[in-house]
Amino acid sequence: MNNNFQIDSNEPVLTGDTIDPANTPANATMIVPRGTGGEGLVAYANTGCGFDNVASGEPTQCDGDKIIYITGLLNTEILDFDAENQGVPVVIYPTAVALTNLDATAVIGLRLTSDDETGGLLGIIPVVGDLLQGVVDGLLGATGIDNLIEAVGLDNIGLAPVPTATGPNILRVRYEPEDPNDPNSPRTVPPVGLIVDTPDGLVFRIQFDLLFDAPALSLPLGLEHNVKSLPIDNVQLEGPLDFLPDGRLFIGLQSQEALDVDLEITLAGFDGGKVLLQIPPGGINLSYQSASIQ
Repeated sequence: MNNNFQIDSNEPVLTGDTIDPANTPANATMIVPRGTGGEGLVAYANTGCGFDNVASGEPTQCDGDKIIYITGLLNTEILDFDAENQGVPVVIYPTAVALTNLDATAVIGLRLTSDDETGGLLGIIPVVGDLLQGVVDGLLGATGIDNLIEAVGLDNIGLAPVPTATGPNILRVRYEPEDPNDPNSPRTVPPVGLIVDTPDGLVFRIQFDLLFDAPALSLPLGLEHNVKSLPIDNVQLEGPLDFLPDGRLFIGLQSQEALDVDLEITLAGFDGGKVLLQIPPGGINLSYQSASIQ
């Protein structure tokens, strides 16, 4: 990806319907739905594409389209050997990187048959929502419509798929709190990783927090979202490093743990549900080269 925030026709991308997150290409991130992908007003959600069957929530398989690509630089400083931690500290000065667009489809509406029979829209309407939900539950049971819906396979007929596109995305590395025992203390300390020697060679490990922004994301029907400085905490990256012949340091890093990302949706200030997403283990893959240190 270049500074136009897009993948140009001559730039390589990984394609395929089924891709192991561990095979996420360099300088890319894979974002997938977590579980059904939805909560509350959002019955289901899928990233990259839509659904083969909206009524059943069966998503289309399109892993290649769940990958977004990264461009940007990390400002680093390599310090002297730390005898206590038996490694070489590397300071990562917080900066921002840009990512390409991510398409997604959220299925919004009233689930007529589910664990709570009328999950989705009615349940999230303040005050009257529970009352309406109880009335509809009663009507469905008294008339036998719920059994009919289940018998003929017309469950979730009230659902509507809503395709969206995030537009360019921004990730920002955060400073760490001054007091590690008080997460609310001022964030003024840059995160520090460690180069350590292992039986498999030199490895770089670091943990830090991120802020995620989708400034161009706009939802229909007056819905609002929280993808504005959305925290993604405890990002753990690890990978091998090597010194190139000209003195540059090459580092390849992949995420070690799953990272949950919840996009909250509101309507006129009221909770409207969530889109439940996840960056799977290995789903962040970064490759960076330093300036020559010879």
